[in-house]
Amino acid sequence: MDIIYLNTDLELRSRRELSPILSAFGRAVSLMYNGKAGSGYLLSVETQATNRYPDRAINRFCDLVESLSKVHRKLWGACQSRILDIGFDSGTTAGSKSNCYRAQLSPSAISRAAKLGMAITITIYPVDRTRKHRKVGGLSKFQDRRRKRSVRES
Repeated sequence: MDIIYLNTDLELRSRRELSPILSAFGRAVSLMYNGKAGSGYLLSVETQATNRYPDRAINRFCDLVESLSKVHRKLWGACQSRILDIGFDSGTTAGSKSNCYRAQLSPSAISRAAKLGMAITITIYPVDRTRKHRKVGGLSKFQDRRRKRSVRES
């Protein structure tokens, strides 16, 4: 199984409820979780657009945040954390003639994310040799369940 880029999630943590930001993003995002998490609130979304590269997903999230109204930007600014979580399935092969997998982030994407107060996290999911992959919408059923479960456990 090749190493693959899965997706990039935006995870916001706040003392305040984050549904207004979710509403402002509208149909541009898919909801993974929105609700209580510990003593605060967690909103986790991914872009609706199919992004084969993390750089494109980061820029798409930056576009969405930059288009927020002043009221929504104030709620954004009040978040305790704003994380872009880039997910990869570790695989057993690199999928090319080289012995490694590379994903590049452009300086402009990193700069835009930093200006908006977003940290970048990289998550690498381990290979589970016992699972069978059945692709549904680009992700295997196992990957989709694992991704959603990891957000709720945070």
